[in-house]
Amino acid sequence: MFALALQAGKLSSKPYIPTLKENNARQGFLDHGSFLALRDALPEHLRDPVTFLYLSGWRVSEMRKVETRDYDRAGAVLRLRPEISKNEDGRILPVDGELLEVIERAWQGRRPDCPYLFHFEGKPIGNFRKSWTSARGA
Repeated sequence: MFALALQAGKLSSKPYIPTLKENNARQGFLDHGSFLALRDALPEHLRDPVTFLYLSGWRVSEMRKVETRDYDRAGAVLRLRPEISKNEDGRILPVDGELLEVIERAWQGRRPDCPYLFHFEGKPIGNFRKSWTSARGA
């Protein structure tokens, strides 16, 4: 904004504003073998949702809210509706291979009383932090 104000003649000089050091680098990435071991240590009902997250790169909140209506089986794509996306940008995820297998299992397990693609006994997938921590052995 200062650069724009300077360009517009509203300021005679741009002030110096030191930037703060950022320390928010993501941590906790897994190699594929470690992921498989962790996934296999999770309760059965969490394995496919966690595999979906690993293969798709989607956010947990997006996985929890995706519905069966968002899956186009004929086109082999999963649509993320803008209203459930963190940044309100919808996107399309082509699915094949293991990701297609995971989504097809979820599709086969759909229930008329539950709109969600990933669910546990008709309820949305809840917080699985305790299961994740336990599976990690931490």
